[in-house]
Amino acid sequence: MKPISIIEATLVSENYYSGVSGMAEALRKVGLSKRLKAKTTARLPLPDWQAKRDPETQIINPEEVRDYTVKIADAVEKDIVDGFFPLVVGGDCTILLGCLLALKRQGRSGLFFLDGHADFYQPGVSPSGETADMELRLAIGRGPEIVTNPEGKMPLVQESDVVLFGFRDETMIKEAGGEDVRGTGISCFSLHDIQLIGFSNAVERGIEKLLSRVDNFWIHLDVDVLEDAVMPAVDYRMSGGLSLGELVSVLQRLVKTGKALGMCVTIFNPTLDWDGSLAKKLVDVLGTALTN
Repeated sequence: MKPISIIEATLVSENYYSGVSGMAEALRKVGLSKRLKAKTTARLPLPDWQAKRDPETQIINPEEVRDYTVKIADAVEKDIVDGFFPLVVGGDCTILLGCLLALKRQGRSGLFFLDGHADFYQPGVSPSGETADMELRLAIGRGPEIVTNPEGKMPLVQESDVVLFGFRDETMIKEAGGEDVRGTGISCFSLHDIQLIGFSNAVERGIEKLLSRVDNFWIHLDVDVLEDAVMPAVDYRMSGGLSLGELVSVLQRLVKTGKALGMCVTIFNPTLDWDGSLAKKLVDVLGTALTN
């Protein structure tokens, strides 16, 4: 395992204040860098944006998202070149776009996407207009070019090079009129699929599919992939989810392939963690998964 770097990226594309912009600071205060024996290499500032949909794209702050994506990509690319395994701490799921842009600059890479939501809404269908509602869709090149095609590198990842794991919002997407992610080339393992075929089988199938396509990949973790009872400090809560042990297991197995270039972690909301215990729990999960 390469030495870990920490990049704090407080990008939040929300249309109201939720608190996830405080995630990086909260994890720092409970010892994330010490637990990972990691060096913090960048702290990107919190953007001062107006929460207003752009009438043309139906997305909140598309130009600002594009510019921040490039800033994240610069920081991630530098750390990879310097021999680190970057851990990019959000913020919301929009930070994934910058991470993937960094990899795309170097060639073709895959994505293992751990999230309770598919994040595949069309901009006009998204209830919020937040890029965090649709970053997976944008990453595979579906959406306005201002956010899908930074630096002329669309798509940031080929849909056939993506594994979507642990999502459980298919009914919600259908009811909202969203597109079915299963109609793409993405390899989909919903929570129901995982329970049906068995957790270990699902992980192995996902890794096998990914490594049959690419030589390396990025890991995206939205902590709402976890069981709601153990991680309620998230913006959009749903029942069900992976257990802490399952999350640690899948992350360990991904890292032990030796093919993961880095990881981003998003959506933890410290304003819902009244005693700091959930932040400590998340740091312990990341420490156990990435260093053991």
